[in-house]
Amino acid sequence: MLLGSATMYFVKNADVVLVFENLGFPTWIIYPLAIWKIAAVAVILYNKGGALKQWAYARLFFNIALAFFAHLMADDGEQIGALIAMVLLL
Repeated sequence: MLLGSATMYFVKNADVVLVFENLGFPTWIIYPLAIWKIAAVAVILYNKGGALKQWAYARLFFNIALAFFAHLMADDGEQIGALIAMVLLL
């Protein structure tokens, strides 16, 4: 799910820009978020343990939690996807 959303940031950038503007976020943050999502998933999949893997999980947790609350505050009905991602991450 995280790799899919990161891919959308690159492939359907115009749609993502509209969502970020609707949420009140700056659009320059789209590419760094996509890169960090991909990096976190790579660390989780290929790191055998340790602090780096824990930091990757923490980064994803905060990203998903903030996405949930951003969608909730914008009242756009898209918070369900973030909630599903949070459950899967936990």
